[in-house]
Amino acid sequence: MLLYRDFRDIADQLFQVVQSNLPADRIDYYALIDGDQVLTLSHETRFSGFVGDAPPDVTRILGKSREDWAQAHEDDPLMAGHRLHAGAFCSRGDGAGGQVLTLPLFSPERHRLEGAALIHLRQEVPITPEEEQVVCQIAMPLQVALEREVIYRTIEAERQKAYQRSIRDPLTGLFTRVYMLDAMDRHCSLHDRDASAPVAAVMVDVDYFKRVNDTHGHGAGDEVLKQVAEVLRNSVREADIPVRYGGEEFILFLVGASSIGAAEYAERIRSAIERHPCALGPGLSLNVTVSIGVAERRQHEPLDGLIRRADEALYRAKQGGRNRVERADDRAGHQGV
Repeated sequence: MLLYRDFRDIADQLFQVVQSNLPADRIDYYALIDGDQVLTLSHETRFSGFVGDAPPDVTRILGKSREDWAQAHEDDPLMAGHRLHAGAFCSRGDGAGGQVLTLPLFSPERHRLEGAALIHLRQEVPITPEEEQVVCQIAMPLQVALEREVIYRTIEAERQKAYQRSIRDPLTGLFTRVYMLDAMDRHCSLHDRDASAPVAAVMVDVDYFKRVNDTHGHGAGDEVLKQVAEVLRNSVREADIPVRYGGEEFILFLVGASSIGAAEYAERIRSAIERHPCALGPGLSLNVTVSIGVAERRQHEPLDGLIRRADEALYRAKQGGRNRVERADDRAGHQGV
C-alpha cells in the first residue's frame, strides 16, 4: 500500500481501517516541513495540502520529544483536557458531542514529534485496550506515508525554487530573456492562429544611466534598476511578461494589447517612474526618467522583428529628447525607423 499509492489512496485505506473499528468521521494530518512550517493534509480538501496554520493543540506539540509531549499533558494548561492512552495517543471532546484522537508521529531519526494525525469521531466512545491497539497499529504506516509525502513536497518545492531562480533576474526579480523566449513562443503561436489575440512590446530604457554609475557608483545604479523594476512589476497585469532585457533596458510584453493601448499604458509607466524618487541611502535620492518604444506584433512576425521595431521606436524617443514614448509604425511591410 505504501509503495504503490499516493497519499490520498493511503489515507482512504487507513480511514477504512479506523472506521471499521471506530465511529470515525474524518482524519486530518499535519507535518513539519522546512523546519518550522506546518503542512496540512485535510480530509476536507481531499489531501491536496497547504502550508499554514494548524489547530493550536497541534502546533503546541509539534517539535517536542516523546518525553516532552507526554509531560505537556501534565504541565501545559492547553493540554489539560487531553486524556493519554497507552502513552501513544490522546483524546479530547470536540465540544459538539464528538471526540478527537490525536496520534503523534515521531521521527525515528530525530526523535521528535514531526507529524500528527487527528482522528475525528462522530461521538465519544470509551477507549478500551482494543481501540488502543487499533490506533497504535496505524501509527507506523501513517508515519511512513506522511514522511514520504513531506519528502515529495520538499523536493517539489526545491524544484520550483530552482526553476524560479532560472527564470528570474537576481537583481530586479523580473523575468530573464531565457524565460521570455519560451513564454513568447507560445503567445506568438496563439497570435498567429488568432488575430484577436494581439501582443505588444514596450521597450524601456533608463535615461542617462551611465551618469548614475559614474557619479554615485554601481551600487547606486543597481538600486535604481531595482526600483524602476519595482514600478514596472507593480504596473503590469498578471498575464503580462516583464523582462530585464539587459543592462538598464527592460521590455514588457502586453498580452491582448494593441499598440495604441500599449502606448497609453507606456505613458502611465513613464509618468510613474518620473514621479518615483529612487532612495539610494540616508538623505540621498534621485529622480530618474525613462524613454520608451512601443510596437504591436504583426501576425507571423518573428519575435526578434517585434523587439527590433520596439527598439527603433525607443531610439526615436531618445533622439527626441528622452523621457518620452514613441510608437512604431505597425503596418505590415513598413521598414524604416
